Amino acid sequence: GNPLVIEKAQVDAELIRLATLQRRCNQLVEQHGASWTRSFGEVGVTASYVRGLPDELQVLGAHHVDRYGKPAIVDADFVRALGASTVRSIHLSQPSAAELSAIAANPPRELRRLELFRPRATSHELRVLLASLPALEVFELFCVDGFQLAIDVLAPLQRLVELQLYESGLDRKALDALGRMPAAARLRALRIGCNRGLAADAIAVLDGRFPALTEVALIQCNLPDTALATPGLQIPRELSLDGNETGAAGIEALCAQPRVENLESLDVTSFRIHDAGLAAIARCPRLGNLRSLVVAHGGFSDAGIDALAASTSARLHTLRIPQTS
Repeated sequence: GNPLVIEKAQVDAELIRLATLQRRCNQLVEQHGASWTRSFGEVGVTASYVRGLPDELQVLGAHHVDRYGKPAIVDADFVRALGASTVRSIHLSQPSAAELSAIAANPPRELRRLELFRPRATSHELRVLLASLPALEVFELFCVDGFQLAIDVLAPLQRLVELQLYESGLDRKALDALGRMPAAARLRALRIGCNRGLAADAIAVLDGRFPALTEVALIQCNLPDTALATPGLQIPRELSLDGNETGAAGIEALCAQPRVENLESLDVTSFRIHDAGLAAIARCPRLGNLRSLVVAHGGFSDAGIDALAASTSARLHTLRIPQTS
């Protein structure tokens, strides 16, 4: 008969080493955990110790004070630790110019994502920070109302694939400059919000200057219906026109675009869509890939929903109708 083959099984030495490390880790946490997290408790923050280095860091509320009543800032010790860390994502809420400058002087080399919420800094100070972080792939900036971003601050970010700019005072000149940057060919997601001064110029995002885009959001940019009739728009897979009061005429124009067949997700949250807008989506023969649609509550009747339900082209998987105030 067939010979009997017997193999000797061995436990991987690496598994034994990891188990030993885990036991020692548990001993250290049990012995020192309370003291390691005590300082967090003193300022009213609940914390726990987790073995290993963090991938993500959030610093929220730059206006709180420490236990001595002094303003709490990103101090030298923090910056030294941050610069030597392997953190890949940072969210800073209302950071001061001094805090951004401190980070720029000792930047974390593994950082790939940076979110700045209403920084208290000038374009020049942002430029210095971003110049120290050339490996960034995702940058999100929420500015204070009235801030005018000098778009060239983004020039060092040649590896950028995702960009979000809110209340940044963009105009057509800024969009043109952004389209000439090296990162323009790499960008996969571009979200622009609360830049009402753009109006019809916002549609320039879809004129082909960003060839790799798969996601575009033009939110509250005062985009008129007529802009969607611009010939040759490069329609991405995901498109949000939330807050532009897009009407049925705009939807008709969008549906007439030759590349509208790319659409998989569309957000047209607006009270002006009405039944005519939903009917235009329902009868558009090139919307066979559309799977998700977001429209505003109150802008249409049951007839519009019935038209979508009966559509043989738009085969929706998700229809969201958020309540809007």
